Amino acid sequence: ARVGDLFMRNAGPDGKSGFLICPDCGRLLDENDRGEHRYPADVPPHRGYRRGRGPRAGDWCPNKTDFGNRVALGHKFNSEAILLALDMPRFLDAPFTEPSGRAVWISFGTLMGEAAARVLQISPDEIQVGVRPMRDRFGRVQGEAFIYDDVPGGAGYARAIQENLEDVARMALEMGKKCPNPDCAAACCHCLMGYRNQWMHNLLDRNLGASVLEYALDDRLPNLSPSSAASAAAGVIEYVRSMWRVADECPAPFIAVFQPPKRERVGILPIHPLAAKPSRGDLRRLRESTGARAMVYADFDLRRRPFWVANNLFENWR
Repeated sequence: ARVGDLFMRNAGPDGKSGFLICPDCGRLLDENDRGEHRYPADVPPHRGYRRGRGPRAGDWCPNKTDFGNRVALGHKFNSEAILLALDMPRFLDAPFTEPSGRAVWISFGTLMGEAAARVLQISPDEIQVGVRPMRDRFGRVQGEAFIYDDVPGGAGYARAIQENLEDVARMALEMGKKCPNPDCAAACCHCLMGYRNQWMHNLLDRNLGASVLEYALDDRLPNLSPSSAASAAAGVIEYVRSMWRVADECPAPFIAVFQPPKRERVGILPIHPLAAKPSRGDLRRLRESTGARAMVYADFDLRRRPFWVANNLFENWR
């Protein structure tokens, strides 16, 4: 835990390219209709004779040519924060550049934040959770979570989390393994979802956060059972089979093998979002032994983004 300036950065709707802002009037420009535009609000001074009045809402902005100004919005404040990361071996990997990897770190951080509030017996509104990319010792871009006091200067909560870190982590693991809602399969308003984290609801999955904690606390490796893999791929398989023929044989470790028209066979190979993808050598040997080219997808993508997976398959064999 440390006290210092925190810089909160918002890099735009896609999280990387920033906001399209007019450099003259500050208006947020329409990505699909860049061009001349009007002032969105009145600009001071609103009265006076010496300087005159500023532009009024609805007046045309003088900017006629510069419609490519992209900026990330942010602000600084002084507080106390604790960084939470994992020194992962090569066979574990949750790349922050991919949705499944971000889901791992966001879910882990959210679990730790909710557990910290319970252990410290404070309101969850008094602390905030965020995630950011970091480069590990192998040069891979992983993620790390940070928890900070939501008051200027800090209230000591981050330091209290550090002092009770194992208790907080054990509580987070317990919360990740079981939700009060018996119908909750991944995340709901009874465990991880709340008003403050609406922007990340599509990435939250307490099972992913629990996998990180199981490895960190008990050295348990993430495991994707055959039944879970089959369940994750069920929707994708039904969609793809409408375009491609399902092969008669499905050798392990594939969950399904398809025969595209006039192309080599392709097999869907699900992996846990925290597991590293097979090496090129492993994929080549698998191709030689099964006669099918492996397409590797995290089970998170198979469940949450089935149409993206299917379209990715079609694009590779177009």
